[in-house]
Amino acid sequence: MFLTIRISLFSLLFPLLFAFTNCKKTIESPSLTPEFLSLSEWKTDFIFYTAINFRTDGTYTISEETEGCGGHSGTYQILQNSIQLKANSGEFCLPSENQFDIPCSFQLLEESLDYIYAIQCEGYPETFKKITDRVPEGLKRKVGDREVVTMGLKKGRVTTALKYRVDPDKSSEAIKCTNYTMELERKSSLPKDLELIVLARTPNKEKVDDKWENYWYYVYPLNDYETSCSDSKNQFRRYGWVFGEFVNLDNQK
Repeated sequence: MFLTIRISLFSLLFPLLFAFTNCKKTIESPSLTPEFLSLSEWKTDFIFYTAINFRTDGTYTISEETEGCGGHSGTYQILQNSIQLKANSGEFCLPSENQFDIPCSFQLLEESLDYIYAIQCEGYPETFKKITDRVPEGLKRKVGDREVVTMGLKKGRVTTALKYRVDPDKSSEAIKCTNYTMELERKSSLPKDLELIVLARTPNKEKVDDKWENYWYYVYPLNDYETSCSDSKNQFRRYGWVFGEFVNLDNQK
């Protein structure tokens, strides 16, 4: 009888435990409040970015890490699942001339490799992402049609000159990069000691040259402002693949 009671209790509790475990993996849309918006800077990129800083008093500032005009300031209003920006009169660094009213929509990025929440503002081609809320490591996602596993935006460092490729395959096209202040030669290898942001990896390790077995990493190289990368289809390429055997991750010694 005691065994029967234990089995019955387990059969009752197991569905609850299963539901609890899975609910922790669910990404929920938060309440859009000034407190939520002001908890973090919202950026469009890792290096060449435009950023929004919201404040709880209803004001904001947009700044640009480029050679552009620098940004502008104003006030904002939350309207359900959207945000209305209103630039201060006299501001000139606007998404388009005399566009003082800038509507923005809030987005939950359920298939993202990097961050969970974003804001899309009219006149800005890229989304502003909340940089304190990273996509955690170990989630299944896709890069194009290819299945990948997220890496939680780990930092890595190249241990030797390393081919930078369009796809996770040794025969794939090499992405070429040029540093315009040091040289004009386009190089298809990332230099030793270059830092990377590792967004995702292949689900399984693969063997290369019958010598090494490791994951392929989908990465964002932290190049300087003078370096530009491209392939045969993309004039400005930010992301690509490298073989993990030659990358030291932050949690590796």
